[in-house]
Amino acid sequence: MLQISISFGALFSLSSSHINAETPGCIHEGGELGYALSVSFGAVMDNPNLIVTCVIGDGEAETGPTATAWHAIKYLDPAESGGVLPVLHVNGFKISERTIFGVMDDKEIISLFTFVLSLFLTLLF
Repeated sequence: MLQISISFGALFSLSSSHINAETPGCIHEGGELGYALSVSFGAVMDNPNLIVTCVIGDGEAETGPTATAWHAIKYLDPAESGGVLPVLHVNGFKISERTIFGVMDDKEIISLFTFVLSLFLTLLF
């Protein structure tokens, strides 16, 4: 049976933001930015039946933890791990200024993530 979990790092949720290992189908939101993608990869490791969609705001994507978490795909084994589908929501804003992704054109953003996408497709097939 395929499980689908959603991790919202940039969207509002009606449930509590306090989650733990006993919370099935949890929604991780709010609080300190930068950890939604890491939590998503942690959720799918050793769980081949789980697919997690993680929505990441472009402001959150500029944090150190998120910048590092993009590389976590290198640790997923298609035979033993589930999958993470990161969605970058580029609205161009953060609290204090424009975002880096907000001033990039589509071609530049695509070239930045081409390695991650090609690695994902290699692992998938």
